[in-house]
This record gives sequence, C-alpha cells and structure tokens, in this order.
Amino acid sequence: MAYFETDTGGRVYFEHHRAPGLPVVLIHGWGMSGDYWASAVEGLLAAGHGAIVIDHRGCGRSDRDFTDMSIAAIAGDVAAIIDRCDVPRVALNGWSLGAAVAVAAAALLGNRVAGLILTCGASPRYVQGDGFPHGGMPEDVLAIAGAITADRPGFFRALAEGASGEGASEAMIGWVERGFLATAPRASETLAGLATLDQRELLASF
Repeated sequence: MAYFETDTGGRVYFEHHRAPGLPVVLIHGWGMSGDYWASAVEGLLAAGHGAIVIDHRGCGRSDRDFTDMSIAAIAGDVAAIIDRCDVPRVALNGWSLGAAVAVAAAALLGNRVAGLILTCGASPRYVQGDGFPHGGMPEDVLAIAGAITADRPGFFRALAEGASGEGASEAMIGWVERGFLATAPRASETLAGLATLDQRELLASF
C-alpha cells in the first residue's frame, strides 16, 4: 500500500498487488473504497493477474479535504498512479461512478489501456438527455447533496440497503453503510458530476 501525492498536496491511497499477468485497475463506486474489491483482488491474483486498487479522493484512506472532487480529477489520479506503478499496460474496471472515472482515465492513458470494463457503469450517461432516454433526471442527482445534509445516517442506511441487494445479510448492509458514512463532506460534489456527464463521443472514439 502507498500514497500518491497530488499537485495540490493531497494524498490518494492505492495498493499495487503484483503478479506476472496484465494488471487490472479496480476503480470503486461513489462513496465506497478499494476495500470492496477484496474478493476481486483475490480472484485476479489466483488467475495470475496483478491488481491496482485506488481510493477516490474523499473516500477510504485518501485525504478528505480536496477542493477538487470532480470525476476528471479522480481520473487524473488514476492515470498518475498507473505511471507511479510503472506498468506498461493495464485493464481498467470501473464500478458505477467508477466507470465514468475509468472512461476518463482511458482517454488519458491512450494505448496503454488493454481493456475497459464498465461494471454497472454510470457511463456514457447517468441521466436522461438529448438522444438518451435512459436513467434518471439531472435534478434528482443534484438533490442528493441536500438529502445527505438533512439526514446523513438515514440516507446512507437506505442507500446501503439498496446497494446490497435483496436478501443481503445485516453484516453486508452494515459494511456498505460504514463505507458511505466515512466519505468526505464534499463527496456529493463528485456525484453531482453525473448530472452533466456525457461520454458518448469519448467511448465511441476508443
């Protein structure tokens, strides 16, 4: 495990699990941390693949007081950490909001990306827009910050129950809930980026 220090002095936590095969960069969903990829890391290592796990700004063990919490900034961290790990090629796996980060990071890394995996991905768009009738509405995403401020524990409890799936154990729900509760006060700014995100042209260019 290590920390990458950004240009602004903030630290981003990452782990580089080395193995002979192509490393997979695991980019978690909003409000979570790299801890939730533990089983995936075990599976990758068993199959001979390396893994790089990153905690987004404001999440997990990364610093909580970044002023720039944007998807673009997190993608820049991902690309810089891959440089730091000195690996020639990687596959990127982004989960939920992490998929939008993965797409943005892929644009920065170019032909160093051997594959792009979008796991329940919030890409190319998360909300409805011109020519895209899928997803929710931008105003609903923007309203989440107010809902968190009004009842942080209640909001995250309900979110953890939904994210864990029907029939999930209390242990699972509690684990997910603790991840959400540990996020930085400004983490909702990252989520707000999904209200305007449009990666259709970017994805089509790969």
